[in-house]
Amino acid sequence: MTLIMFAAIWSRFFRRGPMEYLLNTATKPAKHIR
Repeated sequence: MTLIMFAAIWSRFFRRGPMEYLLNTATKPAKHIR
């Protein structure tokens, strides 16, 4: 039940997939270093 609620909230705040969001946050520091 809570998982469904979490999924609904996630889809609202993060229109992109969770993996894509994590990859974006992971690559942001790398871009700043370069």
